[in-house]
Amino acid sequence: MCRENPDHKADGIIVGKIWLIGRSYGAAVERRPSPDNSDVDSFYECEVAPKIRNSAIDAWFGEIRSDKEDDLSMHLEIHKRVMDLFTAISGVEKRSLASKYLHFHFPERFYIYDSRAQRAISRLTSPVGRKLPPLREHDYDYARFFLRCESLRRQFETQLARSLTPRDLDNIRLSFKP
Repeated sequence: MCRENPDHKADGIIVGKIWLIGRSYGAAVERRPSPDNSDVDSFYECEVAPKIRNSAIDAWFGEIRSDKEDDLSMHLEIHKRVMDLFTAISGVEKRSLASKYLHFHFPERFYIYDSRAQRAISRLTSPVGRKLPPLREHDYDYARFFLRCESLRRQFETQLARSLTPRDLDNIRLSFKP
């Protein structure tokens, strides 16, 4: 769906993408559970779709598409922008949803972040801590995770003598049982 509908112009497409990704991966944009969840549909129609459509998300995605150098700092900055957009919509930090949403639009460039992925990468790699390269505005937790994933990917590429994508690394990482 993301490959065939990469932009954010039609509310139905926006709702479909955010709903499928969020619900399928346990990162829904809905607010925290409340006693009355009957307004979820109107929340998507009246809050989620218009706020995403009226944001600069398509311009951000254009930056990623035009990035031929694979600028990791830019990727991390755009993750932060998407996370901030989803957080503004939901009122709850949406780091995981932002990573998943970006991953499904750009599977070759973004890693899926959630608590399981964080635990696995923490056991498989050393902390980057203060070794973070100079970065633009970014989410510190996702940046540390992303850079650890990049380090592990490079190690596997050397050992396997072939290129790996974030999706390949996710599959390897998911097979790891801590």
